[in-house]
Amino acid sequence: MSWSSPAVNEAERRTSPRVPASAVPQLTARLLAGPDVRLVDLSRRGVLLETQTRLLPGSPIRLKFVADAATLVLKGSVVRSTVSTFG
Repeated sequence: MSWSSPAVNEAERRTSPRVPASAVPQLTARLLAGPDVRLVDLSRRGVLLETQTRLLPGSPIRLKFVADAATLVLKGSVVRSTVSTFG
């Protein structure tokens, strides 16, 4: 099972442009004290992640970003969570 954001055809309400993770291949993300994640896209105000574990909306999270020799840990909360695939 994979969890991700709602379908693309949903009304766009984001105020910050999204950048695909493929545009910054040196950047990786990991949930601290949590499951592995795949970074899908990011903006100044949020990230889209995929993971095998359900993240409940409203849950606090801490993400560790690593790019080359730099590491950054940020706190946030889950805004949306949907099932994208079963398997």
